Amino acid sequence: MSTETLLQVSASASIFGFEARPARLTVRPRSVGWRATRAGGLAGGGLVAAPVVALLPPHVVWALGSVLTGGFLGYRKWSERFTLEGIEGVCPKCGAELKLAAAIRLRSRSTLCCAGCKHDLQLQIEDGVLDQI
Repeated sequence: MSTETLLQVSASASIFGFEARPARLTVRPRSVGWRATRAGGLAGGGLVAAPVVALLPPHVVWALGSVLTGGFLGYRKWSERFTLEGIEGVCPKCGAELKLAAAIRLRSRSTLCCAGCKHDLQLQIEDGVLDQI
């Protein structure tokens, strides 16, 4: 699967207490190689930084923190099967156009902040749609 392919996925944008609105998401699928390279780089960076930060007292705390942080960030990058690149839709509460400040990791339920009313809204993709890609 090429990482240059952009896909259009239907979703719904919802805020508690307001009727959900349809949204169109621009999604970039991520290959196993892309995910492994970035996850390995982050996890490896944590391991490489551990001996350096271990020079600061309390030594074990900084080293362990470096290794755990690298592992956590590596796991998050490994689990990023899709990246949300763009969105078309309106906020269910204020009707403002939804905008994406930067590309984010996409899950079947992702949260996005409305630029108009500053409320967090849920982007819900139909179950199984991402699994078919």
